[in-house]
Amino acid sequence: YNFGEILTTGVTLAAVMLLLPRMIGVMMEGLVPLADSFQEFISEKFHGREFYIGLDGAISAGYVPLLATSMITVGIAPFLAILLPGNQTIPMGDLAIAWAIGMWAAAPSKGNIVRGAIIQLVCLVLCLYFASFMAPFMTAAAQMVGVEVPEGSLITTITTAGMIWPIIFLIPALFLTGSPDIFGYSPVGMIIFFFAFLVVYFGMWWLVRKEPARIASLTREELQNQLFDKKKHTVVAP
Repeated sequence: YNFGEILTTGVTLAAVMLLLPRMIGVMMEGLVPLADSFQEFISEKFHGREFYIGLDGAISAGYVPLLATSMITVGIAPFLAILLPGNQTIPMGDLAIAWAIGMWAAAPSKGNIVRGAIIQLVCLVLCLYFASFMAPFMTAAAQMVGVEVPEGSLITTITTAGMIWPIIFLIPALFLTGSPDIFGYSPVGMIIFFFAFLVVYFGMWWLVRKEPARIASLTREELQNQLFDKKKHTVVAP
């Protein structure tokens, strides 16, 4: 790109990064009353039982600590992508949804921006490697539907973590069959990746496993007062 195109791209990306989480936040907030009503309805039908209604993580898009940590991550992500050994992914459009990765950091950090930024950067490292791993498959899928991919380049996204599960379960099967090649990767390396992925994933789950019940036990007023507790260096939207 020439200098003018670089400026245009920067302004466009900045506008998307500003508007996208706001629009999603407004949309998801509309689901909260619906979920509350549904929870009351189910509880009335099944007396003596407690139900939790799960919503998409995008409902946290308007959460100020999450947006703050995402702003920090966005500034570091391109440099991190260049420095990571073996990484082949340079995030661009994905920076507009950095908050989606930050959802992993929002719960365990409890609104602490510094701690949240550190957790989010760790998640970003994993997502960059996942994106590089999934690039051949994403590119093949794009070409199947007619997308023109420049020669020597690949298409991918840092939000491929959910897509990796089918491949994760195929790895042990292919390894046990003695396949000399697993999606172009060394079988031994892939089986190591398989176990490392499971350890990291369930380790993160263990870290936040009690958070849904803890948050659900608080009233909205208690939760807001907790988030405004300055002794915990917490910031939240007014």
